[in-house]
Amino acid sequence: MDTKKILINSFKAGLDAVKPENIIKDKLPPPPKGQTYVIGAGKAAASMAKAIEVNWPKNLPLNGSVITRYKHSIKTKKIKVFESGHPMPDTAGMKAANNFISKISNLSKDDLLLCLISGGGSSLMSVPQKGLNMNDLRYVTKDLLNSGAEISEINTVRKHLSKIHGGKIPTYTNAKIVSLIISDVTGNNITDIASGPCCPDPTTFKKAIKILEKYKIKNKKIYGFLKNGVKGKIIENPKKNNPIFKNVKNILLASGKDMLKKSESFLKKNKIKTLNLGDNIKGESRKVAIKHAEKILKNNKRKFAIISGGETTVTVSGSGKGGRNSEYALSLFNKVKNREDIALISCDTDGIDGSEDNAGVYFDKKIINKSKQLKLDPQLFLKKNDSYTFFKKLNSLINTGPTLTNVNDYRVVLKI
Repeated sequence: MDTKKILINSFKAGLDAVKPENIIKDKLPPPPKGQTYVIGAGKAAASMAKAIEVNWPKNLPLNGSVITRYKHSIKTKKIKVFESGHPMPDTAGMKAANNFISKISNLSKDDLLLCLISGGGSSLMSVPQKGLNMNDLRYVTKDLLNSGAEISEINTVRKHLSKIHGGKIPTYTNAKIVSLIISDVTGNNITDIASGPCCPDPTTFKKAIKILEKYKIKNKKIYGFLKNGVKGKIIENPKKNNPIFKNVKNILLASGKDMLKKSESFLKKNKIKTLNLGDNIKGESRKVAIKHAEKILKNNKRKFAIISGGETTVTVSGSGKGGRNSEYALSLFNKVKNREDIALISCDTDGIDGSEDNAGVYFDKKIINKSKQLKLDPQLFLKKNDSYTFFKKLNSLINTGPTLTNVNDYRVVLKI
C-alpha cells in the first residue's frame, strides 16, 4: 500500500468507529409508557435520526424532527430532517428550532424526548433571545470565528444569546429527556457540545462579556444585552442544582478518542509505530503544526506516525481560502519542505474544512517535489491564510463530501 493510500485509509478507519449507524444501537433507552419524540441538531443529526429509526422497536410510535447542515440530510421515514446554515446561523434553523419548542411543550411526564446532539448544533438551531435578532447572532458569530477564540469561549457567548442553548431545552417540557451525544470538542465537556442544550451551564453572562473584551469584539447591542444579564434583568442559564435536570440523562456516544484508537490500530496493522497525542489538541493551527514537525523530525525511527485530534483555531489576517486543517498542513509543510521522508493527512471529520468544499489535505514525497517544480512558496500562502489554494494547485485536496458524523480534527504526520 502506497503512502497516500495508508493516510487516506487510516482516516476512513477512524470515521467508521464514530458513525452513528455503528454506535447508537447499544445506547438506546427503553421505550416509555407514552410517546417518543425526537429532536436534534448537528452535522450528524440526519444519520443519527436514521439510526434511531432502524433500531427503535418497529411496533412503537416514533416521530420528531432534527436539523442538520445544508447538503447533510439523508432520507428518513418517521423523523423529519430540516437543513440550516453553518457556521453562520440563519432563519431556516431558527424556524425549525422554534418548531422544537412548540412540539416538546405538549409532551407529558410519561413521554420520552430523545435529543440527538452533535457538533454544529450551536449554529444550526439558533434562536435569539427576546431583544435580539438573527443578524445580531450572525455578526457576533462571525467576529468570534475570525478572532481565534476557542470553541468553548464562542459557545459561552452563544449560550447567553440563545433561547435553546445553555441547558434550556428541559425548561420547555415535562418529558423525560435522554440526550445522545457525539462529541466534537476537546475534553468532551458536554456543556460545550452544540452549546449544551440539555445540560447545566457553568458559564455566566459576566464570563461572556469577558470573552468579548478579550478578543476586542465591539458590538454595543450584544454588550448591552449581556450587561442586562449581569444586572439580573435577564434570567441566567439553568445551573447544576436546578430540579429541571432531575429527569435528564446525557450519554456520550463517541468522540475523537474513539476515532484515533481505531486509526492507530489500522496503522499498527500496516507495521507503522505510532505516538497518539490524543484528541485534546488545541491552539493556533500553525503553531501546533510547528510543534508536531519538530517532534517528528527529532524521531530517528522510520515507519513512525504521530496522530492527533482536537480542534485548533486560526486567527485570520489574510484574505485567502482554507480551514484550520489545511492551515495546519501548510504550516507543517513549510517546516519539512526540504525532506522527502515526511507525509501528512489533516482533515475535518465532518467532511468540510472551514467554509471550503474539501475535508482537508494530504502531502507526500510526490507533492513536495511537485511544489518545487511549480515554485510554490508555502510561506507566502501562509501570510495570506490561503492554504486551500496552495494545496489545490498541487492537486492534494481531500474531498469526501459530508461524512454525516463529526468528532473534530484528524491528523497523521508520518515518517516513512
